[in-house]
Amino acid sequence: MWRGPLLAEDMEWPHALPAVAELQQARIDSARDLAEAAVGCGRAAEAVDPLQCLAEALPYDETIHTQLIILLGHADRRAEGLRRYELIRHRLANEFGVDPGPGLRRAHLALLGDDLPVPGPPPSPVCLLPGDLPDFTGREAELERIWWRLSPAYFYSSTRARS
Repeated sequence: MWRGPLLAEDMEWPHALPAVAELQQARIDSARDLAEAAVGCGRAAEAVDPLQCLAEALPYDETIHTQLIILLGHADRRAEGLRRYELIRHRLANEFGVDPGPGLRRAHLALLGDDLPVPGPPPSPVCLLPGDLPDFTGREAELERIWWRLSPAYFYSSTRARS
């Protein structure tokens, strides 16, 4: 549901705030989680656009581009994934004089060799809530009122009062 930059782009000072950095990192993490979940459930094509927008916003982030290449492969868009790899490789070489990192190279080779990694099943949720209590403790008066209202005697006395 993220739409556009976090703050107006012409405002310089708020981007240095820790809360802004945390929100931007949360955006990156959620887009990456979406991509992994989409691949895991066989719906990779649906997650391409959000991750592509993020990759455009972060042109030097190799992890985002690596994940996008893998996602494009799973979405049967290998040619686009190969073009994406060449784009980032060319950008890194021309602007920084470096080659892509090992993760990006592995994704490229996996795309070429039809050996795309598939994430495992999502981890099961951890339940951190305490067990259910059998009854209230220390609330005898409230508990007695509840029992009285649930009893047949209360039901019959209230229906007679209405008629």
